[in-house]
Amino acid sequence: MQKCGGVPLAIITIPSLLVGKPVEVWSKVYNSIGFGHEDNEDVDNTRKIVLFSYYALPCHLRTCLLYMSQYREDAYILKDSLISRWVGEGFVQEEQGVGLFEIAERYFNELVNKSMLQPAEILRHGIISHCSIHDMVLDMIRLLAKEENFLTIVDSHEQQAYPVYRNVRRLAVGNKNRLVDTPMPQVRTFNSMCFHECHPSLSCFKFLRVLALAGGNYSYIDITNQLEHLGKLVHLRYLALAQMNIHELPKEIGDLKFLHTLDFLEVRLQELPQSVGQLSRLKCLWLEATNTRVPDWIGNLTSLEMLCVCVRHASVFCTCRTDNQGC
Repeated sequence: MQKCGGVPLAIITIPSLLVGKPVEVWSKVYNSIGFGHEDNEDVDNTRKIVLFSYYALPCHLRTCLLYMSQYREDAYILKDSLISRWVGEGFVQEEQGVGLFEIAERYFNELVNKSMLQPAEILRHGIISHCSIHDMVLDMIRLLAKEENFLTIVDSHEQQAYPVYRNVRRLAVGNKNRLVDTPMPQVRTFNSMCFHECHPSLSCFKFLRVLALAGGNYSYIDITNQLEHLGKLVHLRYLALAQMNIHELPKEIGDLKFLHTLDFLEVRLQELPQSVGQLSRLKCLWLEATNTRVPDWIGNLTSLEMLCVCVRHASVFCTCRTDNQGC
């Protein structure tokens, strides 16, 4: 407690390191961290505690935590969306008789218990619906993600040279960067928090597994034309669209045979195309939209494990949700 200097993050992280370990080895943990004697010793010690806690995580949890580096400071992160992305990325290891989403939720809870993630909203029965990440943890994983070429964040207005993106595996774009027709041969994840016409065509991606596009500031831009090549993303597992106008989804979306999650948040979409009913592996469907017709054939999606539909029709608001917690 003395070495933690009263810093809350350090105090709650240390017990996460010690839990499950015999008292006899606690001193080894203390000595392994290597507390310093710098001018701002409390901050330096906290960083060392957090870094040591990170390397004490199992490999699969470290990977899931590094993925959080794309989120902004003070971000309010929906748990179900996060674990769906982990599944789409292939971070979740299969276990016989257990669903991937159930395993991913266990990963999430382990990171919370180890103080790497912080609960932001807790529902009835103690279920966490949203989380956040401490600024110091975020700074650490951003540095590690950059060093390991795990994820690249573009948040300036400068045009990047093509060689910068040649070996990028995961790309998060925060501002209106001009990336038109920039080849993205190795990109597996593209996350745009402010999507617009200066972003690359979907035809630039060959191996995309996770695609998340947001209009930003509830601008509700029309991206119907930008989705023209959506059906060619044959490796896509996760698709999220937020705060956008979509006149019509391309019917080729039914060709995405590996797609397991469709996540539409605050979108204006007339109707889901019937070809969505061909997505035999679809496990999660989130639809929060305005004036969207919910088709009868939605019952054909027999692999669904989670369904959440919130549709606003003028003064009428309808909600339906089912998941492994019940209806």
